[in-house]
Amino acid sequence: MQRSVKKYNIWGLVIAFVAGSIAVGGPFNLLDIIIVRPIVNILFVIFNLVHDFGLAIVIFTVLVKILMLPLTKQQLMQTKLMRKIQPELSQIRKNCNGNKQMESL
Repeated sequence: MQRSVKKYNIWGLVIAFVAGSIAVGGPFNLLDIIIVRPIVNILFVIFNLVHDFGLAIVIFTVLVKILMLPLTKQQLMQTKLMRKIQPELSQIRKNCNGNKQMESL
């Protein structure tokens, strides 16, 4: 019974989101102004340069990947560091027998 209640709550939120997006000046209008319109405008600028919307989407995707490269690089470095100290962490967990206070010291 509780799962169906959760499902109805989620659908209620989805319907509220769609209704708010449709309404002029709704609660999600700010999202539209900040995120959607700039993306669409950039896509149309690229489309005007290449005259192919599929190619414009590919170029836009590559541009986004290039812009996200510094964050991705930092994330990969953090992952490598975590892999490097993983044996030490597992040894500490093994020695502390599940005592979280001792592990943090």
